[in-house]
Amino acid sequence: MNQQPRIPDLETRQQNVARIREACHLLDAWTLKLDEVLAMLEADNRRQRQERLDGKYRRVPEKIGES
Repeated sequence: MNQQPRIPDLETRQQNVARIREACHLLDAWTLKLDEVLAMLEADNRRQRQERLDGKYRRVPEKIGES
């Protein structure tokens, strides 16, 4: 019942390390892609906000003249 975990042989450890490194590489690549998408969405959000502000302040003189 009280078995100690067996340490894998050198080849198995090397294979595991290679798989873990590949997984880390893939995660890094996907993280970079997600960062790029996030940057595009943030830029679009800033552009839309600026357009709303530009439109809001463009209408202010018209309303003042109508009074």
